[in-house]
Amino acid sequence: MYYVRKIITYLVIILLVLDFLFILVCNFNIFGCLAIKITDNSYLPDLKNNEIAISIPKENYEIGDVVVISDLGEYHIEKIKEISNNIVTTTSMDGKVTYELKNIEDVVGKIQIRINLTMIITFITTLALGILYLIFDYYLLSKKDSKTN
Repeated sequence: MYYVRKIITYLVIILLVLDFLFILVCNFNIFGCLAIKITDNSYLPDLKNNEIAISIPKENYEIGDVVVISDLGEYHIEKIKEISNNIVTTTSMDGKVTYELKNIEDVVGKIQIRINLTMIITFITTLALGILYLIFDYYLLSKKDSKTN
């Protein structure tokens, strides 16, 4: 029973650390990864309203990649249409609008992860249950120690 409790405790601690990292990634630009909250349906069908898209920098980009472009301090999600040397031509998500040529250095990263509301609720629930478990386990251990003394 002791080993099972230790395994569960370590599992909960790992989940809490993952939850903490998730919260950090969704609010900050960390390790070059950028999180962008989608606020409209202009990116359908790839990205939906209220999803969080996380871009990760890559060495090489390919035609068709959905990327985040930095333009005068603002970030835009676009699709790569053509790459020639260090110049990138991008389009809107539906391919109807072609944007001006950009330097490859303006590409912040490729959209790799999409997080929806269900995932956020799952993480928050895991976080709450994990904290409750650790508090309850600590309380039981302190009661047990007080009885043995």
